[in-house]
Amino acid sequence: MRHQQRRHCRGFTLIELLVVIAIIAVLIALLLPAVQQAREAARRTQCKNNLKQLGLAFHNYHDSALRFPYSSSGPQSGGSIALGIQPVGTAHTFSEFILPYIDMAPLYNQLNFSAHNCAAPNYALLNNRLYSFQACPSDPFSSGKTTSTGGMFYGPCGSGASTWSTGLMCYAVCSGPTRTPYWSGVGLDCASAGSPAYCAVPNTNHLTSVPSEAPGVFADNGIVSNNIATITDGTSNTFLIGERKGELSLYKGIFSDTQPGLMTGMKINSPRILPTSDGSYEPNCGASSHHVGGAHFTMCDGAVRFVSNNIDFALYNYLGNKSDGQAISDF
Repeated sequence: MRHQQRRHCRGFTLIELLVVIAIIAVLIALLLPAVQQAREAARRTQCKNNLKQLGLAFHNYHDSALRFPYSSSGPQSGGSIALGIQPVGTAHTFSEFILPYIDMAPLYNQLNFSAHNCAAPNYALLNNRLYSFQACPSDPFSSGKTTSTGGMFYGPCGSGASTWSTGLMCYAVCSGPTRTPYWSGVGLDCASAGSPAYCAVPNTNHLTSVPSEAPGVFADNGIVSNNIATITDGTSNTFLIGERKGELSLYKGIFSDTQPGLMTGMKINSPRILPTSDGSYEPNCGASSHHVGGAHFTMCDGAVRFVSNNIDFALYNYLGNKSDGQAISDF
C-alpha cells in the first residue's frame, strides 16, 4: 500500500499576526517622538545658524559703514540725509540694508533707495519672493508666502498702498526696554509703562531719531544707528537680534517699516501675545519662537544664545539695554 505523504504548510495564526502588528505599533510609537525630536533639533540648529549669519552680516556692515544699520528708514522719520551707506526718509528696513553681506548684492544694487520699497522698480524686485535668511525652519509659516496690504504708516509700504506677497520676518533687531506713548501697560509685562523702570525706560521713544532716546542698539523703527563704541555694557552682554514669530508681525512681511524691532517690555513667548490679532502692534512686539522653552538671540559680539522663557525679567531687560551700567550675571 502506497502511503501518500501530505505536505503541511505552516503559517502564522491570526493571534501571531496580531501580536506582531502590536509590537510594530509599539516600536513606531516609541520611535516617532525620537524622530520628531531629531528633526526639531536639526531645525533648531539651522535657526541658530541663521542668526549667526545675520550677526556676521551686521558686523560686516559695521566694518563698512562704521556703525550698525537703521532698524528702519521709514517715512515717519522724514529727512533726506544719508548716514553711512543707507538713506533716510524712505521706507526701507535692515533686511534690505544687509543684503550685500548675505550674498544678495545683485538684488541690493538694483534697489532704488531714494524711493520707498513699494515704488518701482523696488516693488517688482522685492515682492513675490521667499527670503531664507529671515525664515526659521521651526516656524511652520515661514516656508510659504503671506499676503498683506500696506497703507500710511501701517504695513510695508509706508505712504504707498500695495499688496505684498513675501516670506515672514522671523528675526528682528532688538530695541530693548523702549517706551512707546501708545502703551498704557496693557501690552507690556511691566506693571505699567515706565514702571518698573528697567522694563519700559522713561524718556525713551520707539520712533526716535535721537540716540539717547534709544536704550537698545536699535530704535524700534526709527533712524538710530549705533556703533560698538556706544555699547558700554559690553558686546557679550547686549542683545543684537532676536527671534519673533513672523506670523505675529504687524501686517506681516519682511519689508514692513512699522514693526522691525523687538522690545523687551514683553517676556519671551509672553502670555499676552494675541496670535489671532496679527495686525495689533502692542501684544506682538516681543520675542517669541516655535522652539520649546525660549528663543534664540544674537549678542552684539556675534555669539548666539538660547534664552529661556523663565529668565529673570529685570535681567532680560538689562540685556536689551546697551548702556544701563548693570552688572550682568550668567544666563
